[in-house]
Formats: sequence, C-alpha cells, structure tokens
Amino acid sequence: MSDHRDRIQDLLDQAADLEPGPAKVALLEEAVALADASHDDEMGFRSRDALVDATSWGGLFPEKMLTAFSWMLALFDEKPDARYIQPWNLLWIYKWIGGRITDFPEVSREQVEGLFADMDRRYREHGFNLRPVWKLRCQAALDMESVEDARRLRQQWVSAPQDYMNDCRACELNSHVSYFLDTGEWDEALRVAEPLLNRKESCRSVPHSTYGNVLIPLLRQGDAQRAMDCHRRGYPMIQRNSSFVATASKHMTFCALTDNRARALRLFERHLPLALTSTNQDVKFTFYRNAAYTFDRLARVRKKSAVKLRVAEDALPVPRNDQGEAELEAVRDFFLAEARRIAKRFDARNGNTGYSAKLDHLREWDEYAVEIPYATKADD
Repeated sequence: MSDHRDRIQDLLDQAADLEPGPAKVALLEEAVALADASHDDEMGFRSRDALVDATSWGGLFPEKMLTAFSWMLALFDEKPDARYIQPWNLLWIYKWIGGRITDFPEVSREQVEGLFADMDRRYREHGFNLRPVWKLRCQAALDMESVEDARRLRQQWVSAPQDYMNDCRACELNSHVSYFLDTGEWDEALRVAEPLLNRKESCRSVPHSTYGNVLIPLLRQGDAQRAMDCHRRGYPMIQRNSSFVATASKHMTFCALTDNRARALRLFERHLPLALTSTNQDVKFTFYRNAAYTFDRLARVRKKSAVKLRVAEDALPVPRNDQGEAELEAVRDFFLAEARRIAKRFDARNGNTGYSAKLDHLREWDEYAVEIPYATKADD
C-alpha cells in the first residue's frame, strides 16, 4: 500500500473508533482531502462513504453529507463498473439523503422534487421497488407542511411492495408514528408505537427518537406515568449521541412540563453546545422552539426570575447580572427570536406559514402539564 493510502487507512481506522460527532467528521474530512490531493478515486470514495455515515448518524452537518454523496454519485455515473462501488449501497445511502434534503431551507421545492425524480429513476434502473422513495416523498411533504400531499403519498407508500431496499420493521414503524403525529392523529401514533415502546422492535436508531416523540402525546392522553417511563428509558439512549439533539430538546420540554425544573435546565446546558454548532436548520429550529417554551414555562412557575447557566456568554448572548445569572424571560426571547428567523426561511421555501405557526401557540402545551417527579429533585 502506498504512503498516502497507509495514512488514509490510519485516519479511517481512528475515525471508526469514535462516536459520531465533530472529531470523527474532522478525521474523515482529512482523509477525503488527502485522497483528492493524491488523485485516488477509490480512497476518495471510501473516505466519503465513511463521512456520509458519520454525518448521517451524527446529525449535525447534513451539508457535508450531501456534498460527499454528490461526489460519490457523480463518480458512479462516470465509472459505473468500478469494483469498489456497490450500486445497492449507493441507493441505500440515497435514502439518507432523501430524508435530509428538506432540512435545507435554501433547497427549493423544485430541487427536492428533482432529487426524488432522480432517485426514482435509479431505483427503477436497478430493479428495486419504489416503496422507500414513496415513503421519503411522504415525509418530505410533511416536512414542508403539505399535509394533503402527504396523505396522498402515504397511500402510494403503504401499497408499494417491499424488497431488499425497504427499511427494517422498526424504522418503518417509527416512520408511521411520525406520520400520525405530524397529521395530528396522536392516538393512532401511540397505538402504532407500542411495539417500539415495548422494545419488541428495535434497530440502530429506533426507538431512540420514538420515546421523545411520544412524551407530550402521552401527557395529552393522561398517562403521565407512562410518559415518565418513556423519558427514563429513552433519554439515556440518546444523551451522548449527537444525532438526537432535537429529540433531547423534547425530553427537556417534558421535564419542564412535569415540574422537573432543575433537570430541564441540566438537559438544556448539556445539549445546547451541539444545537448551536449544528448546521441542520431543522434541528436548530426544534431545539430553539423547545428551549423557548421551556424558559417561558420556567419564568412563569419558578420563584426566581433569573438563573445561573453553565453556558458561556459568547455562546448564549443574553445579559447576566453581577452573580452571572440570566433572566429567564431574556433567554426565552433569545430562542424565540432565533426560531422565528429560521421559521421564516422554511416558510418562504415551503410557500406556507407552517413553521411560524408552530411558534404562535406554544403555551397550548401548558394544558398537558402535570407534576410527576423524575427522582428526588434539587430545590430550585
């Protein structure tokens, strides 16, 4: 093996030992740069394959995932017979891309449709069924607040035959849960989620997000104890995984709703750094929205109006008093303003006001508030 290949392989091996996150991504980007400088397409492909996996599961840098995959796809079109390129693997990764494309408000609806048209063509050319494509189209419609389109696309999704390219049963169930939550069919979502919540079905990423998604629906249903059980079981699964920053913010909001105020603040402090550095605008929006509600609620139910946060002032530019405390309402206002800024970008792309509407009635969550202790709470 040549010197540059030895170095690239060493970088790939180092990255393989790391959890998804910025450090892993940095090593793989170094491998990509070295492969490109050496004009080594095979190592460039292998390095980008690992980078796509890391950024997909890391969840923070979707633009890096799209850039790397576009290069891989272009190389495949140029060298379709290259021994190191497996078409089925590329088409499997294409599903990850299709699931993230709407996270970019600068990507137009026409460009989103163009991606799915290309994915559709490639699946047909290689003899695969279109069930994954229809599912992603349905999810994209929901992401762009087009519920009626999503209902129509779901019929295509569930009626399409399955084959090797279909997601595992756990992922498929989780996608149905998300669909019903997004369409407001919360009771149906909870019914479908049962095999996931009971761990009868699971995989690499499910039910990690499912537990967070059902917290407020369970409170709405009046099953606070089940919701707390989902928090206790679900949060440890994601607390050290950067892929689930948005999900972590749902656990944070749940803690605020159940009067576990100190715990809500701890979760905020723990996950804020990743939310701030994420380039995934949908992740940022979800975290900022939930942070805005959490601090709004704390400002209304907490005796003290200010709190000392273990967050650097340059990271969270909110005024502090002489004791280093920030006003709860000021923190709320910061995140609400940031969430509204992001919402306007998504609304402009989507051609509706769906994202902004998610911020207009946050206090409706108060209806589901209930006091149920996580454990012995610190006096706050």
